[in-house]
Amino acid sequence: MPFLKNPRSYMAIPPAPNEDSDGAARWPRQRGLTQALLCPPKQRSCYHMVELCLYLVFSIALATVTFFAGRHSVSLKDCGIRLSTWSPALEAIEYQQVMFDARFAAPSIYRGKPTPQLDGAWETMIHRGAGSLRVEKQDLWRLNKTADANRTVTFNDGSGDYPTMLEVFHQLHCLNELRKKTWPDYYPDVEEELKAVDRAHTDHCIEIIRIALMCFSDVTPVTASFVDWNHGNPVPDFSTLHTCRNFDKIFDFVQENAEEWGMWA
Repeated sequence: MPFLKNPRSYMAIPPAPNEDSDGAARWPRQRGLTQALLCPPKQRSCYHMVELCLYLVFSIALATVTFFAGRHSVSLKDCGIRLSTWSPALEAIEYQQVMFDARFAAPSIYRGKPTPQLDGAWETMIHRGAGSLRVEKQDLWRLNKTADANRTVTFNDGSGDYPTMLEVFHQLHCLNELRKKTWPDYYPDVEEELKAVDRAHTDHCIEIIRIALMCFSDVTPVTASFVDWNHGNPVPDFSTLHTCRNFDKIFDFVQENAEEWGMWA
């Protein structure tokens, strides 16, 4: 063989310090190879450090994901509270899905030709809901209000706290006033000297309802359906699915917590 032609040009390699005189490795062998060749002690220590770092990174990532997932796992009530102006009635908020029955002739105790029963339904809803809830002095700033000692109405118990009405009952009052205007033959007109005030009141109610509707800006999609009574032409289907605050819960909260009645009537 070529490399044997000049054997003097080669020299023997002495055994490594960690080998016996017979050339046997002192380190234990693994599958025919020494662990020294596969992973020296310093390299094994490096591998352990890499494994530890990867474990720490994974643990931190998992904890971060869990933390933010927990922060975003809030209930509808929590969302409603965060998106609402502060109110003593926030604790009464509950949400429910409601399918509006908005057919043109859908029966309701609040619609139709005026009767004592129909008027009673409106009056009960509005006046029994317009009780005065207490707002303490330190909470007035939450409503973006400042107290005027000479003008801001307080309870007569010396507390300095403020009577408040929930806005929904003011809006319902305005809607009821507009309803009455559509039945002039049933509801007597105001006296001549009060007509200017009555006109201003009506315009105020129209504006309040407009502001409220635009503020909440319902974005529920309305579909259309072909109907026989419209000669087969499509008409909007206003029976739509909504997520609503439970009005009865809010009404009951006022009944249980209002401290004065009649101030807002």
